[in-house]
Amino acid sequence: MAIVLGLVGEPDHAAAAIAVDGQIVAAVDERAMASSAGECRHEHQLPLRAIAACLRIADTDAAAIDRIAVIGEARSRHHVDLHRGAAPCEAETAGLRDRLRTAPRVIVGPPRALAAQMKADDDVAVLAIETEPCPSAQAFLWRDNKLKSVGAIDGVDAIASLIRRMAVAFLLPPCRAFAEVDRLSAAGEAEFACEFEEALTWQPEERHHTGRSSWHARIDVRDEIVDDLLVTAGESRHANVAASFRARLATLIAEIARDLREYLHVECVAFSGGWCASPRMNTVMVSALGPSTSVAPVPTREGLALGAALVLSDTAMPIRTLALGPCFSESEMKLALDNCRLDYVYEPDWSRLLRRVSSMLAQGKTIGWFHGPMDFGPRSLGGRSVLADPSNRYARANVNQYLKGRPQPHPLPVSMADSVAAECLDAPAASPFMQFRSTVHEARRHQVRAALEGSDQIWYHSVSTGEQPALSNLLETHHRATGVPGLINVNLSGRGEPTACTPRDAIRTMFSSAVDALVMGRFLVMKDYWLLRTDEADA
Repeated sequence: MAIVLGLVGEPDHAAAAIAVDGQIVAAVDERAMASSAGECRHEHQLPLRAIAACLRIADTDAAAIDRIAVIGEARSRHHVDLHRGAAPCEAETAGLRDRLRTAPRVIVGPPRALAAQMKADDDVAVLAIETEPCPSAQAFLWRDNKLKSVGAIDGVDAIASLIRRMAVAFLLPPCRAFAEVDRLSAAGEAEFACEFEEALTWQPEERHHTGRSSWHARIDVRDEIVDDLLVTAGESRHANVAASFRARLATLIAEIARDLREYLHVECVAFSGGWCASPRMNTVMVSALGPSTSVAPVPTREGLALGAALVLSDTAMPIRTLALGPCFSESEMKLALDNCRLDYVYEPDWSRLLRRVSSMLAQGKTIGWFHGPMDFGPRSLGGRSVLADPSNRYARANVNQYLKGRPQPHPLPVSMADSVAAECLDAPAASPFMQFRSTVHEARRHQVRAALEGSDQIWYHSVSTGEQPALSNLLETHHRATGVPGLINVNLSGRGEPTACTPRDAIRTMFSSAVDALVMGRFLVMKDYWLLRTDEADA
């Protein structure tokens, strides 16, 4: 049995993952293990809390680790310092730090780690593209369980520079320039599509056949066209400029991916990297390339830990689920509730509990949902969620304004059962990791009005019974009772806080935020505690 530990130690993105015989069995974000939102904002160092949690989940110890894959680059500051990092006492006494210093260690480049997430059952070409913090774009091929580099895209640094200029021109925070420009684009239309088609072009570079073949492409940016747009388009049209840029960029990447696919003679193509954090980008690319296209489960920097663990595994396996984090028993949940001196109800009848939760959702309440393992990555897929009924006209304000403290236009993902999503959406592909957007059928739009965005689209999450049985049961119950096809699903967290990991975190989040009730396993906790013992199940 081969055990590989993957590590990324970047500030705000530190994470760890463990692969056993090529299968990811545990993955934890260091922020999830912090007791406060600011505790993990450190320099590059060892994410010891996340490592200790991964070892517990994998039911192993530090001595069993065969190899460590650390994200970094030569002559780069992106290295994990194995001599730094706060660790829990149990990790220190288990000799965790000493073992991590002595285990064989390999430095893995970020592009390779990004591509490693995309292991598939068939041959697949992968484009790993990053603009932040270090612009890069490389092409890889998964074949015969080996990841091979096949080329690169030049000019991505020019795209990164353009994104930063746009963020400055639009008075957006420069630290997450692409995410901010993408968010602004949601309020705009592609009014300047023709201008950006001229400003952003690409061309395949010469193929080399001396010894081995390689694929290259180059993106060219005509800065003068973009600069003219930034000057002449007034503030009221900034969103249209952003939307035009995002649409052209997605189309451009799809064109390059098509060329790569033809060059390598493969059917499947996949994307990874920071650009894939945008469901709008992903939807355009998948729509252009067809159903054989896929997107990394965790394309953000935390996902580097997954790729690092897989790239060193001799027999890597596709990632099927992100329910890879800490899980708690009912006895542990009860202990946390009792320690907090809370009144609660334990409902042994699962279907009765689901009917009661559905009734509260239909009344417009926001419900904390704590079930099973914690999901890895920036999005909750049903393990640690806040749920709301999208047919309620006030749901957007309740979630965005009062719970998260962010602008109301911020997109809200909707979780739907696979079968219901097929009936309600013109979906380009299944979205098990919240990767895509889709147009809603006209007859169903009023039922998801709180999450509906421009072009009558929603950001959707397709839920299968096998991956999230508890959430799937609730979605089925709520659909049967109300006809509403899905539920708004955001992370179980307050303003600027990490996602709740433990039962105690979930309780604290509920009582310090705009969450009306918490369903933790079969326990129900409500702020209006006098309603706890009323019989609403048959309402």
